[in-house]
Amino acid sequence: MFTFEKMDDIRGKIDFYKLKVDGSILLDNFVEKITTNPRYKKEYLNILSWMEHYSNNKLVGREKFRTLDNKKEPYTLFEFKSDHLRVYGMGRTGGEVIIFGGYKNHQKKDVKWLRVVAKDIYKQQIQI
Repeated sequence: MFTFEKMDDIRGKIDFYKLKVDGSILLDNFVEKITTNPRYKKEYLNILSWMEHYSNNKLVGREKFRTLDNKKEPYTLFEFKSDHLRVYGMGRTGGEVIIFGGYKNHQKKDVKWLRVVAKDIYKQQIQI
């Protein structure tokens, strides 16, 4: 079952929400794993900064954020990125949903999984 939890660490005009799957927040699980590595922790904090810029309608460079090709669906998919990390999400009415985080070297597999989960969220018409 999917639910959402507001991200309090991002303040801006656009709200961000974390995806909960059966009570477990996928992004939090990922962050818990990476924070033991100082490089990954710093990269994740940078990603949060870029998310806040985006949330305040400020430009975020293509090397830090990009929308993913999704012409067949009525929602947008995106990633915030650093040298080694990715944070994936989907655009929705009412805010942006952060689905999960991943590593650059798992990007192809992660994007495929993002598409599957986003489609399930959309089909279930889950409200934020």
